Amino acid sequence: MDLAISLGHNASAALIEKGIVSLAYEEERFSKIKSDSHWPTNAIAEIFKHKQPTRTEKNTLYISHWYDDFNFYKRGIHERIQKHFVPKEVSALLNEYAFKIVTLNENLTHHDAHAWSVLAFLKSNMKEDIPRIGYETLIFVADGFGNRGEVVSIYRANVYKSCKPEFQKINSVHGYNLSLGLMYQYATSFTGMKENEDEYKFLGYESHIETILSEEGIRILGSEASELRHQLIISPWMKQDLNTGFIDLDSLNLVKEMWYKKFDEILAKVSPYAEKDLKNDKEAMRIVIGYLIQLTIEVTMEQIIAKYEEETGIKNICVAGGIFYNVKLNNSIMRATQGKFCVVPLAGDQAGGIGVYYANNPEVLADEFFQGFENLCLGKRDLSPETLKDEYKVNVQTTPPFYFHIIDKKIQFIRKIVDELKKDTLVNVVHSQMEFGPRALCNTSTLALPTKENVELINTLNKRNTVMPMAPVMLRSHLDFFFEDEQYNKVIGSDKFMIITYDYRTSLLYDKYSGVMHKYPLKEVYSDLWKVVEDDSMSIIAEVLRKAWLELGYACLINTSYNVHGVPIVRSINDAYESYEFQQNILKDLKDVRQDKNILLVGNF
Repeated sequence: MDLAISLGHNASAALIEKGIVSLAYEEERFSKIKSDSHWPTNAIAEIFKHKQPTRTEKNTLYISHWYDDFNFYKRGIHERIQKHFVPKEVSALLNEYAFKIVTLNENLTHHDAHAWSVLAFLKSNMKEDIPRIGYETLIFVADGFGNRGEVVSIYRANVYKSCKPEFQKINSVHGYNLSLGLMYQYATSFTGMKENEDEYKFLGYESHIETILSEEGIRILGSEASELRHQLIISPWMKQDLNTGFIDLDSLNLVKEMWYKKFDEILAKVSPYAEKDLKNDKEAMRIVIGYLIQLTIEVTMEQIIAKYEEETGIKNICVAGGIFYNVKLNNSIMRATQGKFCVVPLAGDQAGGIGVYYANNPEVLADEFFQGFENLCLGKRDLSPETLKDEYKVNVQTTPPFYFHIIDKKIQFIRKIVDELKKDTLVNVVHSQMEFGPRALCNTSTLALPTKENVELINTLNKRNTVMPMAPVMLRSHLDFFFEDEQYNKVIGSDKFMIITYDYRTSLLYDKYSGVMHKYPLKEVYSDLWKVVEDDSMSIIAEVLRKAWLELGYACLINTSYNVHGVPIVRSINDAYESYEFQQNILKDLKDVRQDKNILLVGNF
């Protein structure tokens, strides 16, 4: 048995069988702690429910982490990491099932693991596009930090159909003060939001910059972003001798203080040109800081990538690491590159353990038809009525106040979804295997017609911030209806997993699709992140989309994760009910909204 373990925020465990990720869970889905960073006890236990290891087989734990000490598990457990790495539980795995531990080292760092993960994802999604002679690409990894202060790493690789990929690190940047990820993280807490959880909200805030700053204020903010880029790019890139313990907490705290001071200084410079009090108005502050860091992070990465494109002559780009959860950053890189573009959808630490596995088993990538993890609905779950709590069973009915249905046939499930969409209902769907990663992939989603009104209601029922539009889902054959082909023809695999935005055609009818159109700041251009579904798919969402087009005339639907704000995406039928009850209790107080506007459909098939 091969288990890939990723430590840190969004700690997770994945089962890999014959080179294919077959089962995977995040610890947060069991603990209900958003972005849970505890050792994935429950995730591992759930995997063992479906496949029990034995001592007679070869069992390996592939562990990815971000500690400075590569041999942390041999030298004794530092008190700081006992939350992330539980000695007793690991010892039990070693003693009971004879697991071997394979982790990082000087020649396989946290960033290297990220690079291997995007190589595997690229190969999984490039069946007809990989030439026989190989596909040469640059790989860029960037996050908060990795081992010994890694913040940016650059690689070149050649991916072949029927042999192991060639892989070479070109450069690695060390130093917390040069970290784009830490800049973004500390901007989040500076503005009163939760680190490693609310970063995405800046994408909603920054588009409103014109409502807060005058033209002169925006110009000054742009100049400040240019200064930050100079600091992050021109500063010497050199390997620093950091400690070999947990992480350098003193240096980390100094960098946080540095960024807080810098943000205060910038706010003071633009405050005379602001419509609101930037010091005391949190929303106005988030808009200004959001615009600043988005401009900084986009142009910084574009310039770094352009430098290595010019030096190597390689035009194809792959990216991995925490900052690439920023879907608009991925869009800017995609538009700037002249070749193909790929971002691994497990852009944060969840892909780390998987990358450690592939780095230690590169021969599996030699398979011409390799399918390592092209599917991310990887969590088996029991949605049968028997598992529903008794006090909830009385509400499985079709009359007010609850509209909660358990359906055991796919064809009836699909028909019910479409019929409710025809009535402009919000349809919460939970069926089949659950998603691995942070994105809604339509097995645990809220589906709705793509109107602004539906976006506002979904946000209200889930107590979510209203600054972000919803993401859409569509068939691949409808891409041309929304976008120029020069965008989507560049992207390999990533648009199936809501990790990149595309810019809409300017001729698109805004009123009909307003709920899934997000305006860029300072220009009349709209974008959004997408889940694209293959036309030949036999999935439930593919059939729903086909019927939505034929029967309703909509080329896409809203697809947002089914969960209340601050709570992980639902896993069990009881989770589904509890979130739905929360929504319905809010709906009861909305006098101008019909009580059957929101329903829950659980597919037990």
